[in-house]
Formats: sequence, C-alpha cells, structure tokens
Amino acid sequence: MGPIPLIATLADYNAQTLAKIDTIARGLREENAVRRELVDAGTERKELRNYTETQSSLMRLAALQIQNDSGRILSSGHFPNEFDRVDATLPAALRSAPGSSAIVRVRSASEPVLVLARMDTIRVGSRLLTVIGGTPVREAEMRKFAPERGISLALSVGDSLAISTGDSAVMMHVEGATDSIGMPYIDATGDSARSGIARLVITQSTEELDAAVRDVRSWIIGTIVVAIIAALAVALWLASWLSNPLTELASESARMDLNNPRIQFSSAKREDEIGTLARRLVDTCRRIGAGIAASGARFPFLG
Repeated sequence: MGPIPLIATLADYNAQTLAKIDTIARGLREENAVRRELVDAGTERKELRNYTETQSSLMRLAALQIQNDSGRILSSGHFPNEFDRVDATLPAALRSAPGSSAIVRVRSASEPVLVLARMDTIRVGSRLLTVIGGTPVREAEMRKFAPERGISLALSVGDSLAISTGDSAVMMHVEGATDSIGMPYIDATGDSARSGIARLVITQSTEELDAAVRDVRSWIIGTIVVAIIAALAVALWLASWLSNPLTELASESARMDLNNPRIQFSSAKREDEIGTLARRLVDTCRRIGAGIAASGARFPFLG
C-alpha cells in the first residue's frame, strides 16, 4: 500500500466524520428545547449538554464540542467540565487547516485522546455556532487504514511515537519505512491550542518476501539435486549399456576357436556399432580359419 490508497481511506474516514457533524447540526436546529437554549444566552443549557453527550455516544465520536462565535464552549460531549470555558484558538487552528480537518489531541475525563477532527459552522437563529467533532484515532482504527498483511502504520507527533500498528514501535526514521504522509496536528490539551505536524509512517514488512525468497531458493536447490541424481543415473545406465556388450564380446573373443568354421558372437546380432564390430571380427576370424585350413596347419583353441 502506498500513500495514495491511504489518503483515499483517510478522506473517506473524514467524510464520515463530517456527515455525523451534519446530522448533529441538523438536530441543533430542529430540537426546540436545544434551539431555545442556544438562542437564550442566560440558561444553563441542560438540554444542550444532554443532547451533546447523547449524540457523542450515538455517533461514536471521541470528541464533540459546540462553541459560539466568541469561542465560549456551550457544550462538550467528551469532557463536560469544558462547559463555559472560552477558547477561540482551537476553532481558529482548525479553520486554517486544509479542509478544516486535523489530528487533534483533546482533553477528556480520564486522559487526553487523539481524534481526527472536523469543524463546521452553522447558524441557529441569529447566532453563529462552531461544531467540532472527532472520530477516535486508536490502534484499531489505524489497522482499518491499512488492512493489508505486512503493512504497518505509525502516527508520530513531533519526535514522539503516538500510535503504532506494528508488533514493535515504529519510529519516524525506521529502517524499512516506505512512505509517510504529513497531516496537520493540533494540541488542544493546554490553555490554548498549538499547531504542528503529525506524520503517518507506512512500513512494508519484508517477512513475506523473505519467506518467498527462501521457498524459491529451496526449490532451486531441490531441482539441482534431482537433476544431478538423474544425470548420474543416466550416466550409469549408458556406461552399463556400453560396457556390458563389450565385456561379453571380449569374453567370447578370448574363447574362440580359429579351427571352427562356424565362429559366431552373440553381439553380432546387434544393430549398433558393437554389432558391426562383432560381425567384422567374425568375418576376420573365419578368413583366418579358412587360411589355416587350406595350409593344413592347426591352431590350438585360443581360450
């Protein structure tokens, strides 16, 4: 997996977050009790706070925050204690990010959490409101970004590793990192939001490739061994095919009788070079035998 498919996956994830914010914004306009509290600045906004907490849970958002145009937090679904705090820096930082989207670290009731945040601006009556929603960025979500085997992702913020899907920590300059994507990052855990850059590092594991190389190497070695054994077997068969008739011809030659006019070798029946040699030898012996018979001499049995 390269950066382009991963960017497409992140864009889809981002679009889902925006769709959830749109649904929540529509409810803010349509719920009469919530709408009344948004327009009236003097209420405690219990309905709005309940609505925000409920929608945050239903939409599975790790962060949901509604602020007015002065930066006052009217409701926070992920951290109710943020209610009525003034912080215009987070909306401003998100507004300056491409697509009003960024990786944001926000405070919660237990510990800070990372979210992929989107921001939208709506108008309810005469009031301009900012709705910030964020889906969680955890190891489980990171694995969805890169479902392919052998692919690991690591989210680094500054010089520190935030999340990694690998078996071991994957640092920013890890050997084997094939690509990375820079993303806007906002730390909203302090009194004011601070902007920076987060990096999503893509790492391709070589384990499967190494295993494939080992398999190919084993196959090649096995093929070579089989070929050598087959070659030796063929060589032994050829040696036997050539040597046995020659041995038999030599043995018969050693026992031949030149006085016998019917000298014959069993190899003479062959149609190859050994048969030709045997027939020529028979012919030669018969001629010698005929000459001996004509002279009246006798030669003893050669064997």
